[in-house]
Amino acid sequence: MTCVWTRETAACRQNKIAAGLPDTDIPDETECRSACTNLSHTDRHLHHLHQQLPVLEARAGDVMAPRPLRDRAAAQAQAVRAIIDRHEHSRPPQPHTSTEPPGGGVTGAGDTDRPLIRGMTTGSSRDLGGSS
Repeated sequence: MTCVWTRETAACRQNKIAAGLPDTDIPDETECRSACTNLSHTDRHLHHLHQQLPVLEARAGDVMAPRPLRDRAAAQAQAVRAIIDRHEHSRPPQPHTSTEPPGGGVTGAGDTDRPLIRGMTTGSSRDLGGSS
């Protein structure tokens, strides 16, 4: 997740004001709320949530687990599903409508074993944006 700070809609700022604390012009991670409209979920984060969802659903359905743990897992799975649905329904339409292969028909563009640039494969070039 990434905070796209907008002063007027920041839930962390509203919480500080409600608690009588001094207002600041920067995000406060200690007051971050998952329902804040300033949060932006990246595709990498959504990939992680897609992997986490079946684990949560399995925990929620485990009849051998104590009821409070099943209830918590079910609530977490519901929250993850809501994030995934909201992300997928708010995604802008994909601009790529051509039947041309990805990479503009460049040889090796879809081949993760063949280097595009000396010492770099297509598989490694996807992660050039850094880690998050």
